[in-house]
Amino acid sequence: MFDIAVDRGGDWTTAINSSNQIVFSSTVQTKAGETQSADFLFGVNAQFLPIALPDQVLPDGSVVLGACNPSINDTGVVAFVVQRKSDDLGAWSAYRWESSKI
Repeated sequence: MFDIAVDRGGDWTTAINSSNQIVFSSTVQTKAGETQSADFLFGVNAQFLPIALPDQVLPDGSVVLGACNPSINDTGVVAFVVQRKSDDLGAWSAYRWESSKI
Protein backbone atom coordinates (compact mmCIF):
# COMPACT_ATOMS: atom_id res chain seq x y z
CA MET A 1 0.00 0.00 0.00
CA PHE A 2 2.05 2.98 1.22
CA ASP A 3 4.89 3.22 3.68
CA ILE A 4 3.90 5.93 6.12
CA ALA A 5 2.69 5.87 9.71
CA VAL A 6 -0.39 7.84 10.78
CA ASP A 7 0.73 9.91 13.73
CA ARG A 8 -2.62 11.31 14.87
CA GLY A 9 -6.04 12.26 13.57
CA GLY A 10 -6.68 15.20 11.33
CA ASP A 11 -8.50 18.42 11.93
CA TRP A 12 -11.80 19.92 10.81
CA THR A 13 -11.11 19.35 7.10
CA THR A 14 -13.13 16.20 6.61
CA ALA A 15 -15.65 15.95 3.76
CA ILE A 16 -18.09 13.29 2.55
CA ASN A 17 -19.96 12.93 -0.73
CA SER A 18 -23.27 11.27 -1.66
CA SER A 19 -21.46 7.95 -2.28
CA ASN A 20 -20.13 7.96 1.30
CA GLN A 21 -16.57 8.56 0.17
CA ILE A 22 -14.68 10.51 2.81
CA VAL A 23 -11.60 12.68 2.39
CA PHE A 24 -9.60 13.88 5.36
CA SER A 25 -6.26 15.22 6.49
CA SER A 26 -4.11 13.47 9.04
CA THR A 27 -0.75 14.11 10.59
CA VAL A 28 1.68 11.41 9.53
CA GLN A 29 5.19 10.44 10.43
CA THR A 30 7.49 9.99 7.46
CA LYS A 31 10.32 7.48 7.12
CA ALA A 32 12.69 10.22 8.22
CA GLY A 33 10.68 10.64 11.44
CA GLU A 34 9.27 14.05 10.51
CA THR A 35 5.66 14.95 11.22
CA GLN A 36 3.71 16.43 8.30
CA SER A 37 0.11 16.59 7.09
CA ALA A 38 -1.28 14.31 4.38
CA ASP A 39 -4.64 13.80 2.65
CA PHE A 40 -6.47 10.48 2.30
CA LEU A 41 -9.63 9.07 0.74
CA PHE A 42 -11.72 6.38 2.43
CA GLY A 43 -14.63 4.55 0.89
CA VAL A 44 -13.55 3.00 -2.38
CA ASN A 45 -13.98 -0.71 -1.60
CA ALA A 46 -13.55 0.22 2.09
CA GLN A 47 -9.89 1.08 1.50
CA PHE A 48 -7.76 4.04 2.46
CA LEU A 49 -6.10 5.67 -0.54
CA PRO A 50 -3.43 8.34 -0.24
CA ILE A 51 -4.23 11.55 -2.08
CA ALA A 52 -1.10 13.54 -1.21
CA LEU A 53 1.75 12.40 1.03
CA PRO A 54 4.89 14.17 2.23
CA ASP A 55 7.81 13.66 -0.19
CA GLN A 56 5.44 12.66 -3.01
CA VAL A 57 6.52 13.98 -6.41
CA LEU A 58 3.72 15.88 -8.13
CA PRO A 59 3.10 15.86 -11.91
CA ASP A 60 4.73 19.30 -12.22
CA GLY A 61 7.94 17.92 -10.65
CA SER A 62 7.55 19.67 -7.32
CA VAL A 63 7.63 17.71 -4.05
CA VAL A 64 4.95 17.72 -1.33
CA LEU A 65 5.93 19.09 2.06
CA GLY A 66 2.39 18.78 3.46
CA ALA A 67 -1.21 18.63 2.23
CA CYS A 68 -4.53 19.70 3.71
CA ASN A 69 -8.06 21.04 3.14
CA PRO A 70 -9.41 18.26 0.92
CA SER A 71 -12.91 18.43 -0.53
CA ILE A 72 -14.74 15.87 -2.66
CA ASN A 73 -17.61 16.12 -5.13
CA ASP A 74 -20.24 13.49 -5.88
CA THR A 75 -18.20 11.98 -8.73
CA GLY A 76 -15.20 11.36 -6.44
CA VAL A 77 -13.00 14.22 -7.67
CA VAL A 78 -10.89 15.63 -4.83
CA ALA A 79 -9.55 19.17 -4.59
CA PHE A 80 -6.80 19.88 -2.05
CA VAL A 81 -3.94 22.24 -1.29
CA VAL A 82 -0.27 21.43 -0.95
CA GLN A 83 2.69 23.20 0.51
CA ARG A 84 5.56 22.30 -1.78
CA LYS A 85 9.16 22.06 -0.64
CA SER A 86 10.18 24.64 -3.25
CA ASP A 87 7.56 27.22 -2.16
CA ASP A 88 8.07 30.14 0.16
CA LEU A 89 6.94 29.51 3.72
CA GLY A 90 3.18 29.97 3.90
CA ALA A 91 2.59 29.50 0.16
CA TRP A 92 0.05 26.85 -0.87
CA SER A 93 -0.91 25.49 -4.29
CA ALA A 94 -4.22 23.91 -5.33
CA TYR A 95 -4.40 20.50 -7.01
CA ARG A 96 -7.06 18.08 -8.24
CA TRP A 97 -7.08 14.28 -7.78
CA GLU A 98 -9.25 11.95 -9.85
CA SER A 99 -9.05 8.17 -10.27
CA SER A 100 -5.71 8.00 -8.40
CA LYS A 101 -4.12 10.70 -10.59
CA ILE A 102 -3.21 14.26 -9.65
